[in-house]
Amino acid sequence: MTLAIPRFWREIQSRYKFEMQKPYVMAIIEMDEGVRLTSQLIDVKPEDVRIGMKVQASFRKLGQEGDAGVIHYGYKFRPAG
Repeated sequence: MTLAIPRFWREIQSRYKFEMQKPYVMAIIEMDEGVRLTSQLIDVKPEDVRIGMKVQASFRKLGQEGDAGVIHYGYKFRPAG
């Protein structure tokens, strides 16, 4: 799996849609190939995030439309290791 490096990060303060996901840490991730993308950092405390730390992609369930609706999946990043 390709490892990536956070270039910038910020903890998002929200009173609405993301309340159950707090702390919601967003980062600009630079892949080994040089491509940059924005993603949520998971499984890490905001105070432990460092620019340059190695992270890896994680495929996660993002949500569902009703009890029998479409399930949405996507990627997030977590510390490598």
